[in-house]
Amino acid sequence: MGLVSDVGAVERALVAYYEREAGDRAERPLDLQRVAARTRFISQLARHRPRMLEVGIGPGRDSVTFVARGIRVVGIDLSLEHARRARATGAEAIVATGREVDVLALR
Repeated sequence: MGLVSDVGAVERALVAYYEREAGDRAERPLDLQRVAARTRFISQLARHRPRMLEVGIGPGRDSVTFVARGIRVVGIDLSLEHARRARATGAEAIVATGREVDVLALR
């Protein structure tokens, strides 16, 4: 399996896909195992004043729960529509790739 030679083309294709899927993705029910894992994760964070970076925040289906529990969420997503929906959950969301963001500056 070789490396992708045109990362920009792949990212543009992903942006187009996620922009088309944003509404459907936001409305899909979450898998029960995912919800249980998220609940365990939140309980482990409860002792701290946590903040988290979510790469690929999507429409904020997980961030809404994190924010409700007092966790500061900063998300990165390729899709402007996903970022808009994630912001509506109370998360901070940046439209960018993981390659473009200086994560240390997000403190």
